[in-house]
Amino acid sequence: MQIPIVDESDNFLYYKDAYTRDRRTEITRSAVLWVIDEYNKILLSRRSPTKSHFPNTWGPSVGGILEEGETYESNVRKEAEEEIGLHVGELVLGDKKRESDDHEYFNQYFFAHVDSSAQFNFEDHEVDKAKWLSLAELKEMYTNNKEIFIPDFKSSLEVIEKYLTK
Repeated sequence: MQIPIVDESDNFLYYKDAYTRDRRTEITRSAVLWVIDEYNKILLSRRSPTKSHFPNTWGPSVGGILEEGETYESNVRKEAEEEIGLHVGELVLGDKKRESDDHEYFNQYFFAHVDSSAQFNFEDHEVDKAKWLSLAELKEMYTNNKEIFIPDFKSSLEVIEKYLTK
């Protein structure tokens, strides 16, 4: 899989094989989707135990690394269908943040609103389980159990809080 490598300003430089890139020096692009229901509950997903990076950790509703030819938006739509079986209608653009954990990347955040009765089809090798939480519940869960979340979750929490309290 070829992925875009970008500079510190998120300008495209070149494509590289995802498995041969230098994870510490070559910056990639990722897209994150937070699904919100009509009660402002947030869909939190736990990564599958078979994931190579951060298995069994809680994170966004959907997320993925951009591949050759994808935009942030096209990637997050594809990942939503693949990971949780959600065909996304209107997307709300959130913040874009420069992140760093076991690799270097930009995260473009998106939000989608769905009815709380929406049905999901979780892809076993992507999502182990999911649950709906209010912002207060999510903040409390994260504060008390940081080790069960993906490393960059604090950034996600900041983006969600900014979005829900604007």
